Amino acid sequence: MDEAIAAQARKLDALKTHKKGLMQQLFPREGETQPRLRFPEFRGTGEWVSDSLGNLFETSSGGTPSRTDKAYWDGDIPWITTSLVDRRVINSAEEFLTTDGLQNSSAKLFPKGTVLMAMYGQGKTRGQVALLGIEATTNQACAAILPREDIDPYLVFLNLAGRYEEIREMSNRGGQENLSQGLIREIRFAFPPDDAEQRKITFCLSTLDDLITAATQKHETLKTHKRGLMQQLFPSPEAVKA
Repeated sequence: MDEAIAAQARKLDALKTHKKGLMQQLFPREGETQPRLRFPEFRGTGEWVSDSLGNLFETSSGGTPSRTDKAYWDGDIPWITTSLVDRRVINSAEEFLTTDGLQNSSAKLFPKGTVLMAMYGQGKTRGQVALLGIEATTNQACAAILPREDIDPYLVFLNLAGRYEEIREMSNRGGQENLSQGLIREIRFAFPPDDAEQRKITFCLSTLDDLITAATQKHETLKTHKRGLMQQLFPSPEAVKA
C-alpha cells in the first residue's frame, strides 16, 4: 500500500509540474507579445493583446451586512467568503443574503463568469482565485474581476490561478501582507483576440485539471484504504486489554 501511495503521489506531482510548465509556454512571458507555444492552427496569426487587469476589466469588491440585523440574512442571494475561493468554480454558497441585506450594505451582486481573488489571509488564502458559476455577492475580502464578452472568463481564471506565487509576492511589497484593488489592477494579463484560440487553451488546461483532480482523488482513496486496512490488521486497544 505504501508503494502504491508513493507511486500515485509521484504521478500527481508530475501532472502538477507538467501543468506549471505548460502554463509558462501557453501564455506570453513578461515583455513578450506571443506565447512560446501555440497550437498549429494559430501559429503566425499575430500578437496577443496585453495590458493591466485594471485597463482590461472592471474590478470591484464586496461587503458584509450587519450581522445583528436578522432581516439581512438567510435569504436567497448567495454570499461568498474567501473560504470558498480555492482555485475552483463556485456553484453554491454557505450563506445567503436577503434583498434588504444587499441594498443596505456595500455588497454587490456579481454575474456568472466573475473571477474572484482573495485579498486577505495570512495562510494560503491570499492570492487564490475562483470563478463564479452563479450570480453571487461576496464579502469585502474578495476582489471581483468582472467578465468581458470578448474574453473567456475561464481563461482569466486559469491564468491567474497558475500565477499564485507571483501574485502573493506582490502583496509583500513594502512589508504589507494584503493585496489591494490597486495592486490587483496592476497585474498584467495577455489574451489572444481570436476566441477560438482562447477556447483551445482553456480546453487543454481544463482537461489537465481534470486529470489532476482524478489523480488527487485516487491518492486520497489509497490513503483512506490504508487507514482502514491498518484498523483491520491490528487489534484495537480495547481488544488488547480484553
